Amino acid sequence: MITPHETNTRHQLDHLLHDNNVHKQEPQVGFEMEFFMMNPDTGKPLGFPDNGEPPKQGQFYCSNGAQNCYGRKVIDEHYDACLYAGVNIVGVNAEVACGQWEYQVFGNAVNACDDAWMSRYILSRVAEKHNVDISWHPKPIQGDCNGSGMHTNFSTLAMRDSGGLQHILN
Repeated sequence: MITPHETNTRHQLDHLLHDNNVHKQEPQVGFEMEFFMMNPDTGKPLGFPDNGEPPKQGQFYCSNGAQNCYGRKVIDEHYDACLYAGVNIVGVNAEVACGQWEYQVFGNAVNACDDAWMSRYILSRVAEKHNVDISWHPKPIQGDCNGSGMHTNFSTLAMRDSGGLQHILN
């Protein structure tokens, strides 16, 4: 029998779910993955001027239009590539800061984790094709500029069923 490497946390998660019968609760996980698309020549987010102050935040959230949205080709191609690869990507939106984006992956505990890693790899490859760097740094731009994170949403079957709110509150 092959023994998984001690750093194989996927294997540890699988055992946690099955050894404790947690899998019977049908846990679902959603990850909201925030990041910046960066200009490799300037080290600044897409849409930031080479010199001077960055544009004020706000108008970029869920934006469209050439003056509000930077990196749409990259994120659209990433979305399509994830779907083609079988990654359960369930949404995408521009974020508060210029050049900042978010996408969401969703699934059971193990698959959502796999999809989070695979989607990051795919994003890096797509961005490379467009000469864009991806920054997962929580605060790549100092000052009054949004940071990025990864929000995690979690539920069990009981939480999703009728009366689920009461289950959560108990």
